[in-house]
Amino acid sequence: PSGDYRLLINMRYDCPNQMENMGNVIMTPSNTNTSLTGIRLDGKTDFRYPSVAGEWQTMVYDFVIEEPKDIDVSLGFETSASVGAANNTYLYIDHVRLLCTDDSPASSIDARNANKVYDNKVYDLSGRLVNLHRSNALAPGIYIQNGKKLVINGKQ
Repeated sequence: PSGDYRLLINMRYDCPNQMENMGNVIMTPSNTNTSLTGIRLDGKTDFRYPSVAGEWQTMVYDFVIEEPKDIDVSLGFETSASVGAANNTYLYIDHVRLLCTDDSPASSIDARNANKVYDNKVYDLSGRLVNLHRSNALAPGIYIQNGKKLVINGKQ
């Protein structure tokens, strides 16, 4: 929905023989690494690397959506070479969050789901549908069913 948003991604990269970090491209003597991590909105991309190698950094992407639309969150990088120790660039990504930063009721989760019809399906915390068969029960853990947390303790 429309609103003010902030995407936060904890990132770290390691790149042996790095010559230069240009923000979205890291150069080595024999390789070019291009970031594909960030956001794509309205045909524009904002892909970046952290500013310093070997240190965790929280990358912040602020954006505004004027009318409901899809956005793409992209994670990864592209490299021009794939073999040799000097080409072993590593990108670590952790704790990806998308936050609504305004207080408008139209952008809150409760307002978007107020009239939602639920189907009793069970999902894991990654949003994947859990296949249930009559012969097996849910393993102990935390699930989502009908928009609410479902906690399974021990055997059913």
